[in-house]
Amino acid sequence: MDEKTKLKYVYYDQKLPVGHKFKEIKFKFNEHKFRFLTDVGMFARFEVDTGTKFLLRNLDTKPDDAFLDLCCGYGVVGITMSKFCKSVVMSDVNERAIEMVKRNLELNLVTNARVVNSDLFENIPEKCTIIATNPPLRAGIEFMRKLVDLAIEHLYDNGRICIVARKKQNAYKIFEILGENFDATVVEKGGGYVVMKGIKR
Repeated sequence: MDEKTKLKYVYYDQKLPVGHKFKEIKFKFNEHKFRFLTDVGMFARFEVDTGTKFLLRNLDTKPDDAFLDLCCGYGVVGITMSKFCKSVVMSDVNERAIEMVKRNLELNLVTNARVVNSDLFENIPEKCTIIATNPPLRAGIEFMRKLVDLAIEHLYDNGRICIVARKKQNAYKIFEILGENFDATVVEKGGGYVVMKGIKR
């Protein structure tokens, strides 16, 4: 199995999932309530994970934002932010994640968002004003370097990127990389997580 194929299964612990076992979870953010379908092998299958919650509460979105949820999983960040932004694109390299996002867009009656199967920015030609990601940290530090480097090309001037990472999974190394490309700040840390923001210079 080549490296690109392996990356598709980062959320599946490098194992191909077998069969389906759908589960519905409920989530509330501010005054908005959401429902999400998940499936066997998916990251945070039984509840919205702590890192995603940290990320969401630190997003400085604006009503006219063009928002990108990169490495979106089953779509919690992008679908939640569809209530606060003009438009949303969600992307993931994993086909099962894409299928879950499509179901969750319908389940939550979202009309201003779309999902695309993409290896990072490969199939995302447009620019955006804000990128948010709770990335697959097990993909390694070079994956994160590539993500940050490519993000520059997909942001408008003064665009922002927000990343959440676990301290024990190279959070501060990722912050160093972010600082090489952006005006970077740590906006929250705690519970083993670091949320960082970069503004395009």
